[in-house]
Amino acid sequence: STQLKNSKIELLDHAQAKKKQLQADEEKIAQLSEQSATIHKRLAETKDLHTDCKARLSKIESLLAQAGEIQAAHQSWQSLRETLSSLDTLSAQFNQMMLKKEELNGKIQTQAARLSQERLSLDQQRQEIVLLKNQLPELQISLEEKLTRIKMMRTKLENLVQAEEELDRQKEIKANLSSENTLLKEKMDELKGRIDHLESAHGTDCPLCGQELTTEHKESMLGSLNNDGKTLGDLYRTNLTAIKHSNLDLQRLQEELDTLKEVRPDLSKLESETGIIQQQIKDITARVKSWEEKGSPRLDQVIEQLEKDAFETEVRIELKKLATQISALKYDPAIHEKMRLDELELRKIEDDFRMLEQSRTEQEGLRREISAYEKQISQHAADLEKNQLSKQAIQMRVDDQQKTLPNISELENELSALQKEENGLRLQ
Repeated sequence: STQLKNSKIELLDHAQAKKKQLQADEEKIAQLSEQSATIHKRLAETKDLHTDCKARLSKIESLLAQAGEIQAAHQSWQSLRETLSSLDTLSAQFNQMMLKKEELNGKIQTQAARLSQERLSLDQQRQEIVLLKNQLPELQISLEEKLTRIKMMRTKLENLVQAEEELDRQKEIKANLSSENTLLKEKMDELKGRIDHLESAHGTDCPLCGQELTTEHKESMLGSLNNDGKTLGDLYRTNLTAIKHSNLDLQRLQEELDTLKEVRPDLSKLESETGIIQQQIKDITARVKSWEEKGSPRLDQVIEQLEKDAFETEVRIELKKLATQISALKYDPAIHEKMRLDELELRKIEDDFRMLEQSRTEQEGLRREISAYEKQISQHAADLEKNQLSKQAIQMRVDDQQKTLPNISELENELSALQKEENGLRLQ
C-alpha cells in the first residue's frame, strides 16, 4: 500500500509539473501573439510610408520630365504679366474717361428725364384744361337753373309764418278739448261709482243722501244720475269728434309746414351749391387763361427740345471731345479681360516652377528614405516569420502535453482514498 501511495504521489507531482509547464507555454504563445500584432502594425505603417515616398518620388520624376515645358510656360507667363501691366495702366486711364463719360451722360439723361417729366405734367394739364373748358357750358346752365329755383323757394318761405301760426292755434284747441275730456272722464267715473253703489244698496237709508231708501226714491235717484251721465257722455263724445277733426287739421298743417321747412335746408344747400359753381366757373376761367398764356407755349418748347436734343449743349460738346480721347487710347476691355483670364489660368505655372526647383533637391532624399523603408520592411517580415515559427513550435508542444497530461483531480482523489485506508489500518 505504501509503495502504491508513493507511486501515486510521484505521478501527481509529475502531472502538476507538466501543468505548470503547459501554463507557461500558453502565456508564451499569448506574448508571441501580442508581439506579432505589434510587428504587423509596424510593418503596415512602414509599408504606408514606403508607398507614400514612392508616390512622391514618382510625382517628382514626372515633374522633372516636364522641366522644359514648365520653364517655357513660366517664361510665357512672365511676358504676359509685363503686357498686362501696360494694359492695367491704359485701363486706369480708360476707366477715368469712362467715369467722366458716364457723368456727362448722366447729366444729359437727368435733364432729359426732367424735361420728359415736365412734358408729361404739361400734357396732363393740357388734357385737364380741355376737360374744364368742356365743363363750362354745363356749369353755366346749372348755375342759371339753380338761381331760378332759389327765387321760387324764397317765395314759398313767405307762407311759412302763417302756417306756423295756424298750427299753434289748432294745437291749443286740441289741448283745451283734451283737458275738458279728462275732467269729464273723472266726473263720469265718479257718477258711475255712485250709480253702482246705489244699485247694490239694500239697507233702509239711501247711501247717497241718507233719506229712507224706498223703491220710488231709488228709481228717482238712479234716473237723475243716469240723465246726468248721458249729458256728460254726449259732451265727451262730441269733444272726441272735435279732437279727431283737430288731429286731421294738425296732420295736414304739420305736413304742409314740414314741406315748407324742407325748403330752408334745401335753399341753404342750393345757395351753397350755387356759390361753389360760381367759384368753379371763376377758377376754370382763370386756369384756362393761365394755360393759354404760359402752359401751352412751354409745352411746345419742351417738345421741341426733346425731339431735337436741343438741351445740355455744352455737355454734348465735352462728351464728343471725350469720345475722341477714348478712341485714341486704342484700349479694348474685352482683350484686356481675356489676357487677364489667360494670366490667371497660367498663374498656377508659378507653383509648378517652384515645385520643379524643390523637386531637384528632394529627389535624392526620397530615394534614401525609400531604401531605408525597404530595409525596415524586410526586417519586420523576418521578425514576423521568426515569431510565427516560435509560436507554432510552442503550440505543437502544448498540444502534445494536453494529450498526455493525467487527470490531476482523479489522482488527488485516489491518493486521498489511500491515505484514509492507511489511517484506518493504523487504528486497528
